Amino acid sequence: MRSLHALKMMNKKIFTWLAVLLLAAAGTSALPGATVLWSSPQSISGDADVSTTGSVILAANIGAATATTVNGVTFAAYNNTATIPGLTDTLNLNPGSVFGNAAAPYSALSAGYQALVSSGRYTDGATLETLNLSGLTIGQSYLVQFWVNDSRGGGTSGRTLDITAGTTAVLDLNVQNVAGGLGQYVIGTFTADAATQIFNLLGSHNAGATDSTQLNGFQIRAVPEPSQALLASLGVVSVGLRRRRPAVRNKVSS
Repeated sequence: MRSLHALKMMNKKIFTWLAVLLLAAAGTSALPGATVLWSSPQSISGDADVSTTGSVILAANIGAATATTVNGVTFAAYNNTATIPGLTDTLNLNPGSVFGNAAAPYSALSAGYQALVSSGRYTDGATLETLNLSGLTIGQSYLVQFWVNDSRGGGTSGRTLDITAGTTAVLDLNVQNVAGGLGQYVIGTFTADAATQIFNLLGSHNAGATDSTQLNGFQIRAVPEPSQALLASLGVVSVGLRRRRPAVRNKVSS
């Protein structure tokens, strides 16, 4: 009887664990890509803002008719009619190059950087928009960088954008809230668990004016695993040690 009871308890535990595993698998499959770890948003200041870590896969100058290069990174023009390989979206946004200003600090930016943050795509109301980056390699680490900017000032001050991919980063479109003021950029990292990574975008306006979702530019870069670089360096050290040992022994014996 004791053995029969033990067998029943074992079967019960097995079924319980199977149920847990099935629920976990179902929850994982429903996730829209990996969770992105965001750094703190930073104010736009100069060309060095543009990350050059790893290798660029895709860089987009949103709402623009021509490409622009900043800090050695070329951002391809992406407007309502353009198609960029590896990018699909439900961005129901209007194109425009209306977010610049003749006043500083915007006017102090390089011509290339001005071209990136003066163009953008936007909505006339706060609607949830979706950006899909496809063609990713599962297990590969990636860096993403987004820019928002509205240097017009006046009634456009107080605008923000939420970018969500598991966690949310909140960007200010005009930190100084004046004409010529600059917005922010944010950098996030993730390891792909699917071929597509989804980002949800939602704009708001804390000054009581009409909410608007806007995006000016972004890039995605493949970055090496830190552990791979460390292992490579350890391998070089190990080979060096093995090569030195015979020489040391010969010197001692003589």
